[in-house]
Amino acid sequence: MTFQQIQYIEAVALSGSISRAAGMLYVAQSSVSAAVKEVEKEYGLQIFERTPKGVVLTRSGQEFLTDIKYISNYYHHVDGKYKRPPDRDKRFSLSALHHVCGDAPFLELLRKNHDKSYHFGYLEGDATFVFDNVASGKSDIGIVFFTESAKGTFMRDLHKRGLVFHHLAYCFMHIYIHNSHPLAKADSVKLKQVTPYPFVTYDNLTPDAAQYTISFQHRDKSIQILHVSDRAAAYSILRVGQAYATGSGYRSIDECYHDIISIPIVDLEKIEVGWLVKDRTALSELAIEYLDLLKGQADTAQ
Repeated sequence: MTFQQIQYIEAVALSGSISRAAGMLYVAQSSVSAAVKEVEKEYGLQIFERTPKGVVLTRSGQEFLTDIKYISNYYHHVDGKYKRPPDRDKRFSLSALHHVCGDAPFLELLRKNHDKSYHFGYLEGDATFVFDNVASGKSDIGIVFFTESAKGTFMRDLHKRGLVFHHLAYCFMHIYIHNSHPLAKADSVKLKQVTPYPFVTYDNLTPDAAQYTISFQHRDKSIQILHVSDRAAAYSILRVGQAYATGSGYRSIDECYHDIISIPIVDLEKIEVGWLVKDRTALSELAIEYLDLLKGQADTAQ
């Protein structure tokens, strides 16, 4: 059965007449009639019952029509999503770890394209979430960081998924705390100053992801751990509980988060920040534009 035959059968069912269906489709009546007969023969069922006033669906035909509508509806969904005139609709999706340098360039990209039609996505999650989204094509680019001790495992996992890593910067692991926190006035901190406070982590859905972004020394010394799945929940906890989260040190430019500050942990291993792309994949113009903005921010921060 071809999709054209599905269209012909749907048109006949809708119009109740092979001749009217042919008129709707701008094809010969014989083509529609032949298509119906071929499908009936292929599946060994009678889809329509012929009457003097036209055709009506048989019981088995009603069931058959319901099933092929799934195919038809999904075809139109895919066709509408991807069959567009050039430049009518721009698409770009980014997946990133929490607390990395990706959001400011993304907002700048939005500003530059505010008067155009687009479908943009900014998705945050743990390392496994970012890997999966880039590997599957759901996101064009991923922004990540990893500890020095995890680099070997990190690179092997990327290779298995067909991903390529591009370096942006080396930096200290940072704590994120509210500006009323007892450590808020420090220029830098050491691990022993941090671990007495509750630790907020995002690596709760896929625990293996923590191996890339959390120092084992850090994790083993934390005695109070809070698991969250999003930054809004984390920041709410930071504001009321003298808790802290860890990340690359980059702060959001959103004024709503001005009270959340970052401070380097100087006695932990350093981390490497960079971006991921699927191997042998040509980047879109929007992705290239985003990367130019991202690299510019990283160069300024260094």
